[in-house]
Amino acid sequence: AQVHEAYPRPVWYRSIELTADSLFPDVAAEARLRRLGRHIIEALESRKLVKGPWLSMAKLMGPRRALKQAADMGSQYSPVHLDVRERSEKELEVTVAEDQQAEFLDGLLEGLVGVLGGKAPSVKVESTGDGRAVMAVSWR
Repeated sequence: AQVHEAYPRPVWYRSIELTADSLFPDVAAEARLRRLGRHIIEALESRKLVKGPWLSMAKLMGPRRALKQAADMGSQYSPVHLDVRERSEKELEVTVAEDQQAEFLDGLLEGLVGVLGGKAPSVKVESTGDGRAVMAVSWR
């Protein structure tokens, strides 16, 4: 995730790696970041730390509409900027203004789509570079 400009980015990235390594030592190294991202969303949901009217409405709207709305409103509330384009009714192209640790972002999106009601969510990183990651997000 993108962090405040004053925060040393290498420290942020390393803290994500160390957390993933610590929580999931038995998971293959390349899958740990993705697992951590998904775990964060699932933990927030199961502990009811993310709640309120927006989440209730987002679940009713479903992943496609909720993610598009979140991207439109996101710059006001989040340092991570998203651009969401519809590919089909149950597939989106999500461009994230961050090209580091795409697997972590992948896991966050996959967990979020599941929380929003998407069955069997799938996120695939299609490309990274130039300060952004492009991901295909789909569900049943």
